[in-house]
Amino acid sequence: DYLENYKLSFNHFIAGLKPRVLIEFMREMFNISSQQFQYALRVALGLSFGVFIYKFFNIDHGHWIALTMMIVIQPYYGATGKKGLERIIGTVSGIILGGVIMLLPIPHEAFVSILVVISFFVAYFLRNNYKVGVFFVTIMMVVMMQISQQGSWELIGGRVVSTLIGAVLALVAGYAFWPVWEKQRFPALMSNALLQNKNYLQQIIRYCNKELKADESWSKCRRLAEAANNDVFACVQRMYEEPQFVQRQVDISF
Repeated sequence: DYLENYKLSFNHFIAGLKPRVLIEFMREMFNISSQQFQYALRVALGLSFGVFIYKFFNIDHGHWIALTMMIVIQPYYGATGKKGLERIIGTVSGIILGGVIMLLPIPHEAFVSILVVISFFVAYFLRNNYKVGVFFVTIMMVVMMQISQQGSWELIGGRVVSTLIGAVLALVAGYAFWPVWEKQRFPALMSNALLQNKNYLQQIIRYCNKELKADESWSKCRRLAEAANNDVFACVQRMYEEPQFVQRQVDISF
């Protein structure tokens, strides 16, 4: 399985270097009607507004506005809303607990030990549970400021305000600038999932009948089917996170 995965990735890489594929990629990149172009423009406009707010109101450490906006905003509104909410909850909770730790009358060495433990939890959770990961990242930031003796409630408060502004800005940009609703993506994703599962079933039948050629593999079709199933399942899950007025027959889709 590992060898097949590496082989598939390498073949995708080689295929992407072909002149025809590169030309198609450039054409798609500058197609103003494509989702990729609209997403890139949405991010650029959101970042511009974030930097404007930071500079115009002279917010202390206001670069966190643009940074948060860039992290939170996703190609689809449902994913943006989910990540924005998780970042707000994780940051505010981490600030509260980190502030309590900062007030503890403990020696410098103890803060270093706490930092080591928190770093472990950051690495463990950030990929698996974003909300919990952000919670520990925020605690780590507060502890690091305490160790460097640069921590203050004003700085922590500025971080919270900047995070809130950045998350709200990502939601506004995702809603105002060419939003992509999941109900529009669902039919194509569902069609692709059915097609990939059909191909997978056909390959399994050919394998059982010993009809597969030497250079063919059923495991490749399995991976394509699993990826297509995950895409359509995630699409329906994001439908629940969109505004009510754009949702359509979510339970039937599920």
